[in-house]
Amino acid sequence: GWHDQGRSWDVSQIAEGRYELRVRLTDAPGNPPGEAVDTPVEPPPTLIVDRTPPRVEIRPGASGARQMVLRDDHASIARLEVVRAGKVLHTLRSVDGVCDTRTETFDIPGAVPADATLRGFDVAGNSVEVPLQP
Repeated sequence: GWHDQGRSWDVSQIAEGRYELRVRLTDAPGNPPGEAVDTPVEPPPTLIVDRTPPRVEIRPGASGARQMVLRDDHASIARLEVVRAGKVLHTLRSVDGVCDTRTETFDIPGAVPADATLRGFDVAGNSVEVPLQP
């Protein structure tokens, strides 16, 4: 669900996707009648409901290396971690240098241990794990 300053909104029954919210701000409770301000928030905020982990594609990269592509239908990709024995060894940088879209490509360096797992996250916190060796 959504949480902010002690308030929460259960979105478990809302379908995944992007929603434009209509929000109005008012100071009516703290003012005499006729002196209140009531205005819509512009641009309207967007709520993204995303409970699905990113999809993974591993493909050949340059010079025999491999690449991992993470894709998500609703939220931007956040990061790709290299994990071994439950411990995060490091985070890989996306090919374009910044995770800011719903599709990100990562080079998998040869120095990554063969028994490592790659764990990718979207900004909603959903994750997917893929062993480096099948």
